[in-house]
Amino acid sequence: MDYEPLTKGEREGMRHFANIAQPGYIPPCYSTVRDTLMPHALLELENKLHDLLQHCNGLSVAIDIWTSRLGHSFLGIVGGFIDENFKGHTVLLSCEHIQGHHTAKHIYEKYEEVLRCWNVQRGVIRVVTDSASNMVKAFSLPGFNEFGDLLDHDVGDEETDVEGNAPDDALLQLNADQLANQLNVMVEHYVTESNLHLRCPIHLLQLAIKDAIAKHSAVNSIINKVGKVVKTVRKSTLNTEEINKLGVRPTTACATRWNSQLRMIESVLKMFEKDALWQNRLTLITDDGKITCNDVLMLQGLVRVLTPFAELTDCLQKELGNLGMILPAVAEIHRMMADVSSPLEIAAFAETLAENFSNRYKRFYDDTHMLNPRFKNEWIARDEKASN
Repeated sequence: MDYEPLTKGEREGMRHFANIAQPGYIPPCYSTVRDTLMPHALLELENKLHDLLQHCNGLSVAIDIWTSRLGHSFLGIVGGFIDENFKGHTVLLSCEHIQGHHTAKHIYEKYEEVLRCWNVQRGVIRVVTDSASNMVKAFSLPGFNEFGDLLDHDVGDEETDVEGNAPDDALLQLNADQLANQLNVMVEHYVTESNLHLRCPIHLLQLAIKDAIAKHSAVNSIINKVGKVVKTVRKSTLNTEEINKLGVRPTTACATRWNSQLRMIESVLKMFEKDALWQNRLTLITDDGKITCNDVLMLQGLVRVLTPFAELTDCLQKELGNLGMILPAVAEIHRMMADVSSPLEIAAFAETLAENFSNRYKRFYDDTHMLNPRFKNEWIARDEKASN
């Protein structure tokens, strides 16, 4: 019944089925579902989630903005935590239409609004975003230093009054109350504003691969050629009919997902496995635009290089994926990239990619608390940077 229209209960066939399955039962009408049942179910779910969030010791928040094809932008905020029974939870805290300019201030105001709504201001231990400038700026906020200056200014020299007399008990109590209030503010702002921002590891991987492709013109050219061939196939009904005979449908690439380029290349290589001359039966394609045998060798090498990164992306995207996978992955991918020797263009690309990958993830070498106990220390011996 998921994703069925709300009017389904009013259909004669559904009412007859319900009466046979449970004599006397009458399915609710559209207005009852919309105005009564759904709001009640939503309120009940919100109350359960609110109670669950109040008992979590640490909440990790992920924030992203998605824009539809119609140009409507939505800000999504997802929370993840482990309960007292060591069970992982991933919950949607908010997904709402965000209007106006996507400035850092606007994003941060929405973020604070959601935290106040669920009363989890003090429970956030990590905020994860992509590397967009507005996201980075939104969470590059001052920490303890600003509040330390504030404390020194407000309570610095009040041990004696202007005549050199010691303050009375009431004044001391007032100063103590002010200090307590300011400490509370400082703690609250530290939890929500200070150095808890983490750039999304998957997005860092996207940037590392994008930079490596841009640096190597041969790799960039072959990927663009494959994209043009796939586009030629998909925009022509005659070409599509020819490719359908192979039983393989070429996959298009998405600019914001690097692994879609890998899927596109893999789909084209599968077409060569089915028929090495499939391009000759296409229309609207020139000889210069066709994929040659040397191109196929490069594409096969490119698949070997990019497959480990795709596997890491898939692992991190899973619900049980965690940052403890990154350091072992850095060591293993460095070893695998060093074994790539041909074609020469792909070997050079692999070397650059391994360097970009390490540079993007070097910040994790200092975060020893992120180590995954499943790997223990087996990976450290193979990683010079970690062992040093």
